[in-house]
Amino acid sequence: MTKKKIDTVVFDLGNVLLSFNPLSYLEKKFKDHPFLDLIYEEVFKTKEWLELDRGTLEEDEFIKIISRRIPEHKEIVREIVSTWDTMLTPIQPSVDWIPKLKEKGYRLYILSNFHKRAFVDISNKYDFFRYFDGKLISSHYQLLKPEKEIYAKLMELYNINPSTTLFIDDSKANVDAAQEFGFHTIHFQEAGQIEEFFNCL
Repeated sequence: MTKKKIDTVVFDLGNVLLSFNPLSYLEKKFKDHPFLDLIYEEVFKTKEWLELDRGTLEEDEFIKIISRRIPEHKEIVREIVSTWDTMLTPIQPSVDWIPKLKEKGYRLYILSNFHKRAFVDISNKYDFFRYFDGKLISSHYQLLKPEKEIYAKLMELYNINPSTTLFIDDSKANVDAAQEFGFHTIHFQEAGQIEEFFNCL
């Protein structure tokens, strides 16, 4: 198969279509708080954060667990959990490709590790989600990239043929896993990579 037979594009969300920079979000929201690095590590870098992505932990329980670890910051933890997704703003050069690809007849899908509540809020907030033919969100299926099962589920749900599909993700581990299934891939760093790929077709 060659790139010229691409008929489907699968997008990640975080840092492909939506900017995701938790430390910058904390610095802006809480400014000169002396323990931002600690809070960042205890909220965003925990196994419980991944459990929110997997959909096996609810936000209220997450707040309780993290607040027990850093009780002096429990109100900040609660505020972060309810507002963190406000940092997710469109990466416009990437988003601009979505209607272009749709107009050219490509099937478009999302495969993303994402919390339940946050995905509902963000997908209702931005209009570009309407262009997608389907979405596989990790927390809806209790699966996470780069686990093989989530790619298999995507292919099963939407009858996706990896040999005619481009997979775009900012995580090398996720890209490597997709390549094992035979997907064409872009290890995303900036939107010019998308343009370069399609200019070569």
